Amino acid sequence: MLMIALFLLIGVISGTFAGLLGVGGGLIFLPLAKFYFLDHLGYPSEFLKVIIATSTAIIVANSASATIQHHRNRNIDISLLPYFVVACIVGAKLGVVLIDIVPIPVVKCILTTFLIISSLRILRKKKPSSDNRILDKKSKIQIGSVGLLISTLSSMLGLGGGALMGPFLNGVFKQSIKKSIGTASMFTLTVSATACVFYLMQPEPQNLTHHLMVGYIDMQIAVLVAAGGIFGSWMGAKLMHRAPVTVIQKLFAVLLIIAALKITL
Repeated sequence: MLMIALFLLIGVISGTFAGLLGVGGGLIFLPLAKFYFLDHLGYPSEFLKVIIATSTAIIVANSASATIQHHRNRNIDISLLPYFVVACIVGAKLGVVLIDIVPIPVVKCILTTFLIISSLRILRKKKPSSDNRILDKKSKIQIGSVGLLISTLSSMLGLGGGALMGPFLNGVFKQSIKKSIGTASMFTLTVSATACVFYLMQPEPQNLTHHLMVGYIDMQIAVLVAAGGIFGSWMGAKLMHRAPVTVIQKLFAVLLIIAALKITL
């Protein structure tokens, strides 16, 4: 019973950050999973892929709830969805394949560097722009191309990609912080849903027969954390709509730095 309550609480916390900052909640779930679940839930260390796959399923629930709320608040550029879909189908498939090929420390190093640079750029801005630059077709193709790279990395690490897409839209394409977070939430939903499907199609690990597995996803953990995450992400999206832009900007930057530190551990 205590474990169930813990999973639900983790879901609420990760979901709140998902709604507030446009991330999927994997930045909250993964560090705890890596240091706790592997030891206490019977996972051998070589089954880190199960934790990563389960994280994608949790992110789907968090980001879906957050995306709906952001869309209601008109903080999403829906015209980018077709470009995200194409990028995420290709990128998520690559990530699921490459997770068994590319050394994880290499991926962590690339991702950590990107997160730190992004956070410093956000913190250096004295006043965030409240305007949104009009995106032409060329800009959308460029965003989709970067989305392919982000979705590949995200699928390999069990992250939604919002922590990467948000700063990219805000810093490079001059979208407002709220529009960047809302659109990043839509991107997170797209990449996590695609990766989740690919992980569900993987053969179940033979040494984890005592877990409720579908493909590489532990459904018991996914359902419990996602249940709390749906409520948390709805609450976080409501808070984001009401919070001052400068506060959201600083929270976003701090989250990126924390994420970079956590990923390196």
